[in-house]
Amino acid sequence: MKILFDIEKLPKEFVFRLYSFVRGDVQEEFKKHDIFFTTEKKEADVVLLTQKDDLKAVDLPIMLFIAGDGTQIHGDVKSFKNKNIKLILKQELLKDFNDYNIMSGRNYLKYVDSTYMNNKPEQIDYNFYSKMYLFFGYGILQRMTVFINEIPDFEKKRNIDVNFCGLIDYKSSAYKDTVLLTKHRTDAFNILKEHKNSFVSNIRIPFLDYRKKLYDSKIVVSPWGFGETCYRDYEALYAGNILIKPRSDFVINHPDIFNNKKYFLLFCEPNWSDLDIKIEEALFLWDKTIEKRINNRNLLLNEFKKETIVENFNNIIRNIWK
Repeated sequence: MKILFDIEKLPKEFVFRLYSFVRGDVQEEFKKHDIFFTTEKKEADVVLLTQKDDLKAVDLPIMLFIAGDGTQIHGDVKSFKNKNIKLILKQELLKDFNDYNIMSGRNYLKYVDSTYMNNKPEQIDYNFYSKMYLFFGYGILQRMTVFINEIPDFEKKRNIDVNFCGLIDYKSSAYKDTVLLTKHRTDAFNILKEHKNSFVSNIRIPFLDYRKKLYDSKIVVSPWGFGETCYRDYEALYAGNILIKPRSDFVINHPDIFNNKKYFLLFCEPNWSDLDIKIEEALFLWDKTIEKRINNRNLLLNEFKKETIVENFNNIIRNIWK
């Protein structure tokens, strides 16, 4: 298979998300499986496009990459019903496709405020949903190479009980969801700053300092943001932390860290009503979960391997082009 794909023509916000595709070692591994990338249309069997491309102007089968944070469908759903679209790639999906028809935008905010409703969504059917597959997740992006190379000492004494470093003020627009996000994250911040042995910051700190704090922390609390998942979730597991996350078991992502039958983490209520209890539980479990935390890291390391990335992609295209 030859895939038409020109990274030079991609908007910047897409390039970093496609890191696992453009890695040199991954490209070489693809060749072993007769998958090649070309910038020549006449050679191509299929084209990889994003939601910002003009889909109507293409006469090849389309692999559509919908970039953006969260499970929401970024872009014009009507245009995604183009008959040439054979495959849609996303980094997160709602487990139940019916949830996409309840509201558009940040569906998860209904768990923060039961009265929350966003714009009426475009209705999608199961045929549309069945074209969506998981790929290009946070856990295999270039940023993670630092955490892969920095191996945590799982026996080392860590001096910080609980860690949260992130933006809390999302009120950059008048949309209700940014007001709710600000409340969601501010509530967590206010609870955490009361903990004596915590590192809590709502300002950006140098990346090296951020990593040092992470590797010296036992627990990382990671609120929702513009999506259900963020870098911090994966960084915490790579660094050997216990991750506490608002209940996100309605989401599947890649790698699927919210599958707590596979990965070890703790879920709390989205309104943080049991956050203190979950922190106590995590501290109690800290010394008892070394093997589970090592396993978290090893599972992610395996997902970052070139062989795993290519195998995952191969499994997707086999389902489409049998």
